[in-house]
This record gives sequence, structure tokens and C-alpha cells, in this order.
Amino acid sequence: MSSQMTTLMSEAEKLYILHGVDSGLRNDGRECLDYRPIFIERGIISSAAGSSRIRLGDATEVYCVVKTELTPPEQSTPNSGRMEFFVDCSALANPEFQGRGGEDISRELCSHLYNAYSKCIDFNTLCVSEGRYVWLLYVDVVVVEIGGNLLDCISLAVFAALSQCAIPNVTITIDTEGFEDIQLDSTNTVQYLNCNEMPLFTTVNKLSQQYVIDTTSEEELCAISRLVVAINNNGKMCYFRLLGDGSVRPQTLLDMVSIGQTVCSQLHEKLQNS
Repeated sequence: MSSQMTTLMSEAEKLYILHGVDSGLRNDGRECLDYRPIFIERGIISSAAGSSRIRLGDATEVYCVVKTELTPPEQSTPNSGRMEFFVDCSALANPEFQGRGGEDISRELCSHLYNAYSKCIDFNTLCVSEGRYVWLLYVDVVVVEIGGNLLDCISLAVFAALSQCAIPNVTITIDTEGFEDIQLDSTNTVQYLNCNEMPLFTTVNKLSQQYVIDTTSEEELCAISRLVVAINNNGKMCYFRLLGDGSVRPQTLLDMVSIGQTVCSQLHEKLQNS
């Protein structure tokens, strides 16, 4: 199931949207490559290692909370930490999230996030003691309201929460009886993830002959093709995926990737300055 929500629309309504886009003007007055206002809050939950709230205009809103835990590493990667994603698609945000519908969408969204972050982050920095202890980061997202462009909004919230996620420095000692003693570093210092490695997502939609970003729920229904790209602040493309069943021409794909790179760069700059 796609994370794109179903909205009842007549063919006349779709034509109205498409004709407006062809003229370079959308229903809310934006141009095709304009974002809605982005409202960003960090540190909203004091007990969490990192937290954030993101709202796009007066529509899509999500919260993100990061928790840390010391855990043994995977046997195949003894010096690598881990990151686990969970997206709670509340039925209060959209009735389609009820039951299996929400579960399917949650799995799809988590898959996008995991595939992008697993190719960007140096998880060796989360190793405390090789083969014994690494940091596991739980990244939990709650969708409060949805009005289009859900994945991109979630990626903004995840980035904002992880960018201020404080990971304690710890020391591990062995007592005289051979038991391990894990203590916070005496200087009470913490480490942070490298923000330049963390990706942001942009979904580039093609409506008629135009490319559109930050789509509303109604605009998403009019898209003939959609491309998700995830790019970090170093310019590395961590992930891309063409959504839907249709095909696109090679030049169209290149154009969409180029737009995604430009928009991701703008979003990185906005988050760094917020």
C-alpha cells in the first residue's frame, strides 16, 4: 500500500488542479517548486535523547522522538551501532490508518527511512566496545495530521530530532570479580551524529507537464509519476525510488533527480539555520 492517501475527487476537480499547474499556479497560490511554510521545534520532550515537531503549513504534522540504549552488537557487525525506525500512523490523522492500512503504510515509510540512513550514517561511531556494546537508537515517529507530502515531512522531523540527539560517553571497567561496570564518563560529555551525513527526502511529482514538490493530498492523486530521492548535506544521494506502476523517460528521470538534489540542498540549509 502506498503512503499516498486516498481522497475522493471528481475528474473535474483533477482537471482543475492540472490546468492550474500547467499555468504555473497551484490551488494554494504556490508555484510548482514552492514549499509550504515549515515550522520546526526541537527538544520538545526533555526526557528524550532528541525530539522534534514539524508542521507543513496548516496541514501535515509529525512528531519524532529518539531514545538510546546500550546493547550487544550484531555478530556480523561487532563494531557497528544500529538505528531502528517506527512510524505510528494514528487513525486520528486519517481514517485509512485504521487497522492493517496503517500498518502497511508504516512499514513502507520505515523502509524508506532505513534504506536511506543505512547508506549514509557511519554506525561505527556508535560503538562503545567492539563486540560487546554499541548504541542502539530508537527513532519513533507519530503522524498527527496529514495533508500531503508525508514522507518528506517525516524525514525533516527525523533529521531535526537526530541532529540534537545527545549520546552519552560511557566507560566500561571490569571489577575484581570479573563483572562489567558501565558508567557515564566523568566529564559528562556527549557525542552527536554527523549532521552532514544525515539525509533529507524530497518527493518530486510530475503533474501533466510540470514538476511539483511538497504536494497536497489532492495534488498527489493527480501525479502521473513520483520520484523519492534522499540526499545528505555532503551531496551524496543515499537513496532513490520511483513510486507507482508507471514508467518514465530517461530525461524525465534525470530532471526529477536534479530537482530533488536542489530542493534537498535548500532544505538542509533551512534546517541548519533554524
